[in-house]
Amino acid sequence: MTIVILAAHRGLSCELRGLNVNMRWLQLPVFLAAFSCSLSGFSSEISLGSATSGDAAVSVIAEAASKLSLRILKSTLALKTENLIGGETLQPDQPLTLTALNVSSGRALALTFGISDGRGRVRSIGALVTSAQGTEWSLASEWSVDCEPLGELGFKREKQAFTSSAADTLTRQTQRTLAEGVVDKLDCGCLVCGSRTIETLESEQFSWNPQSRVLERTSYEKRYVVQPGEGIMAVARKALGDARLLARINRLNPELKPGSVLQPGQKILVEKR
Repeated sequence: MTIVILAAHRGLSCELRGLNVNMRWLQLPVFLAAFSCSLSGFSSEISLGSATSGDAAVSVIAEAASKLSLRILKSTLALKTENLIGGETLQPDQPLTLTALNVSSGRALALTFGISDGRGRVRSIGALVTSAQGTEWSLASEWSVDCEPLGELGFKREKQAFTSSAADTLTRQTQRTLAEGVVDKLDCGCLVCGSRTIETLESEQFSWNPQSRVLERTSYEKRYVVQPGEGIMAVARKALGDARLLARINRLNPELKPGSVLQPGQKILVEKR
């Protein structure tokens, strides 16, 4: 923050962020017409975390207006996420992680980190940043998933991760868990609390287009994680929203035979594109 003070023989005018205050009661001989000073203790941005990949140093910056940006060398890239800043550090279990992506005619980094609002909500942010030969870094793609409480008994928990196993390819994996609180009333009038859990795993694969310099999704798969006591109809109802879509589950999972017993933790393919 910069404070600029303009002074005259008969009075003093102080300007602070556009707020003008005249203090004519000060009868001070002033010989300096104008000066500015920076107060480091009132910085408008805070570095939340940093990491390096090769010669690229990446920092996550929180600005005064509750906005986030990335700083890579001399480039500053604004992110969409805002109003989710609750502290001066990233989530300890979700630090800034960088994955170098081998792309044609340039460089790319996939990164992910978690940020909290200080009230129980956490957002995991993922981004792909690219740089052509001899140019500054730019933001190519951005993703986000959330963790937050739902009512008094439920919660939503989502996580994402990135891998790159071959040149010009990027895989994004997302795990989503939704627990809905359920309260049942017995005949005696007592209330019984329970929950209904929906857990899914998503995998997306992207291919880098060197001409347009964008990621193009080449495949998508979604799997449902079986909960204790669930059958194939429960999977169709909870994963697809309708138990009558059982035929789709059977078509995507030909190994499942009629009457098959599902095991807790078993992963059933429910969507493929």
